Amino acid sequence: MDSPATSPEDHPYGAIFLSPHLDDAVLSCGGTVHLMTQACKPVLVVSITAGDPPAGELSPFAKDLHARWRLAADSIASRRTEDVEACANLGADWLHWQVPDCIYRRNIVNGKPLYDREETLFGAIDPSEMDLVANLAQQLRSLPPSDSVYVPLTAGNHVDHQLTRLAAEKWLDPTSFLYYEEYPYSQAESQLATALDDEGRWRADVVRLEPANVEARIRAIACYRSQISTFFTDLEDLSDQVNRYIREVGGERYWKRTS
Repeated sequence: MDSPATSPEDHPYGAIFLSPHLDDAVLSCGGTVHLMTQACKPVLVVSITAGDPPAGELSPFAKDLHARWRLAADSIASRRTEDVEACANLGADWLHWQVPDCIYRRNIVNGKPLYDREETLFGAIDPSEMDLVANLAQQLRSLPPSDSVYVPLTAGNHVDHQLTRLAAEKWLDPTSFLYYEEYPYSQAESQLATALDDEGRWRADVVRLEPANVEARIRAIACYRSQISTFFTDLEDLSDQVNRYIREVGGERYWKRTS
């Protein structure tokens, strides 16, 4: 488990953000993180699927993604470095857990990839991964104390986001969390509506940001150089899209489950 120079066990946190991947929390909540750290409120970002791929040849799908990221060699190590830089830009501590990204996980019986094409990334969690959910819930119990915990809402329905939310809800009561809208999936109103369409009741809370917080979020997102092409055409497009979304929402929006 990679960790910052200052051990997270050394002190309690004002907030812990659970990030399914090495970018989700910063993409979605970077302005809030910066706002907190500037107010001397310590923040910890925990990236769940930050582990190295297992030994052996990658699936064709994973190879295609590596090519898109231009990180054919030591791809995950490079992505971890990007995340450290992004968190440093926001003044946050970080933890990298050792679960591999879903594109690397395989069936333990036949060795076949569990998620081998784009469609499977946004479908149901493979039933064989329920043990992983339970193990993550147990690992979450080892986190340091914090005033609040931020969890992905699952806008977009990515399997690793589902995995993170399920584990969190096995760890603590869902009404104790603040759920963040995963950007940029949350730009599509239908994705957000689907994530909120369950038996629970929700209350929205918008965090108002200063221009410096927005600028810090954009700078931090830009640290994920391998991922820019996945969501944006270039850095100018990144800035334009983030600013537009923040104007539309009024800041960064979070959801509290009331039942």
